[in-house]
Amino acid sequence: MICAIAELESNRQPLAMGYDKKTNLITIGIMQVAPKVAEWIVREEDYLLFPVEEDPDILYKPFVNVYFGAAYLRWLSNFDGKKQFDGPSPIEAPTFPTSPVSPSKGFDLYWDSRVSSEDMEHMWNHLDVFKEWIKSKEIRGKVRFSCNKEKKPYLSRVELR
Repeated sequence: MICAIAELESNRQPLAMGYDKKTNLITIGIMQVAPKVAEWIVREEDYLLFPVEEDPDILYKPFVNVYFGAAYLRWLSNFDGKKQFDGPSPIEAPTFPTSPVSPSKGFDLYWDSRVSSEDMEHMWNHLDVFKEWIKSKEIRGKVRFSCNKEKKPYLSRVELR
């Protein structure tokens, strides 16, 4: 669900920015989260992991943006204390078999081309992400997105952390 929203809202572009003329609302990042919504989530829903009120530009970081996007989806799915749908939680990881896409299949989306060098370094320094990428034979500068059987890219549970 999160991958679908990221695809529709920003075409998986971490630096995407949107503007709604009707509401004068600016949205930022891969999940197109509005800074006002992120601040509300921090204040009212106690998601205190990232200081978005102090630095709204932090929403350009993919992990932070997905964090607030998933928090907002969770809030929407339980609006008025009622479960709004009978599916899995919007922040659960995919349950289908996965593998990185072979470059010979014509898919050339790399993390490195979509994320800042600081974020890539942070990801390589994260032990779980490092282990997953080494296990799947990824190398620095050429980290492919993980894909499902239909060759659609997604973020793994480890990459979302």
